[in-house]
Amino acid sequence: MELLVIILTIFLAVAGYGCWNLLLKLEKLEEVLEQNTDSYIQIYNVMKEIDSTGAFESDDEVGSTFTDLKNLIDRNKRVLSGKS
Repeated sequence: MELLVIILTIFLAVAGYGCWNLLLKLEKLEEVLEQNTDSYIQIYNVMKEIDSTGAFESDDEVGSTFTDLKNLIDRNKRVLSGKS
């Protein structure tokens, strides 16, 4: 019985450390995602400012870049807000 308690205590300590370690990694990934989303928004705003007439945005190849960047920003915002 004592051996079982010792084994379960060790298992609990290892599981607790594993959860704590995973929590730290998750928080770090969330910070990186927030920073990337902020960077994407800044890039998109600069692109919109450069293309104030809308000529590039309406162009097929460059317009797809605008659309892709906007979709990336929207997807990251949904992830940050917890929506799927």
